[in-house]
Amino acid sequence: MPLATHSPSARHRCRPTGQEGFAVIIALSLMSFVLLIVLSLVLLATVETTNAENAKARLLARENARLGLMIALGELQKHAGPDQRVTARADILGGGNHAAHAQYWTGIWNTTNPSAAPQWLVSGNNPDPSTPLNDQNSIVLNVYDPSDYSNSLGLTGAIRRETRVPSVSIDLGRLRGEFAYW
Repeated sequence: MPLATHSPSARHRCRPTGQEGFAVIIALSLMSFVLLIVLSLVLLATVETTNAENAKARLLARENARLGLMIALGELQKHAGPDQRVTARADILGGGNHAAHAQYWTGIWNTTNPSAAPQWLVSGNNPDPSTPLNDQNSIVLNVYDPSDYSNSLGLTGAIRRETRVPSVSIDLGRLRGEFAYW
């Protein structure tokens, strides 16, 4: 009679243990975790790039504003420096002498030469308040009423009117901007 030999290893192989798919599940879990980390890093890089671009745009706007302020102060010192000068808003001339957008412009009159045209303290090259301005060559600025404190945002006052002034373009190759003052 032949003896049937059953080795313990053969018996062990035939018995189901329930761990056949464990390695596949662990491998898929690790791959999905790595994918999640990669996507998170891509998102972080995208957000940081956007923040850097916004910071660069803010810096450029501040530099344009600073340039406009320095030019405006230089023009004020140049034209209103001597005591023989008088400054006033354009609306002192009456409605017929200037466009509606220029009524808040500040002019400087030389008292030693009353017939001379006033020098206007606004951006642009020799601005004329009687010349109409459009959206391509000017910027609209808000005029606030300092006596109106109903504005809850804490601004100087409520917007009373708008004024339009010529804009000055800045072109430094890839960096472009513009400024205006009045």
